[in-house]
Amino acid sequence: MGWRAVEGLVAGDMVLTFDNGFREVTAVESAKIWTGDGLAPQDHWLVEMPANTLGNRTTLRLPPQQGVMVESDAAELLYGDPFSVIPALALEALPGVSRLPVRAKTRCVTLRFAEEEVVFSREGGLLHCPSSRDLLDLDGDRPQYEMLPLTLARDIVETLTLQEARASELCPVI
Repeated sequence: MGWRAVEGLVAGDMVLTFDNGFREVTAVESAKIWTGDGLAPQDHWLVEMPANTLGNRTTLRLPPQQGVMVESDAAELLYGDPFSVIPALALEALPGVSRLPVRAKTRCVTLRFAEEEVVFSREGGLLHCPSSRDLLDLDGDRPQYEMLPLTLARDIVETLTLQEARASELCPVI
C-alpha cells in the first residue's frame, strides 16, 4: 500500500525490513516520552537529524535510545560487518544534528514484531524495532541486532564524520 505514517500502522500490517523482507507487525505501542509537567529533562530530549544526515530524505526526530542502523568502514574493520546499530544519541556528533526539547504531550510510537527487525522509514533511515518476545524475555537467546554501547557508537560516528570530510575533499561541489 506504500509508505504510511507510523501512527497509522496497526498489528497485522506488513512492513519492509532490512534483512527479512516484509514482516507482520505484532503490536503498535504509543507512549508519552515524558509524563511530568512542562519540559522533560534534557536526557529525554529527541535527537533531530536534518535531511541528508545519513541518507534520510527529511528531518528525523528520534528518542535518544532509538536504535539506528548505520554503515561504516570502521564497523566492518572492528566487527566484521559494515552495519551497526547505534543509539540515536550518538548521532549528535554529526554536523547539524541537535537535541529537541520534549513536552509532556510528545508521544513515541514503537512497532513490535515476532522477532526483532530493522525497518526502513519513509524518511530514509533504518530503525531498530524490538520483538514482542523482548517484553517477556522468554529466552536467553542473543539478539540478532546488538546495539553498540554509547562510547563505541560515538567512535563509529566519529569515523562517519571523517569519511564524509574526506569524500567532500575528493568530490568538491561545483
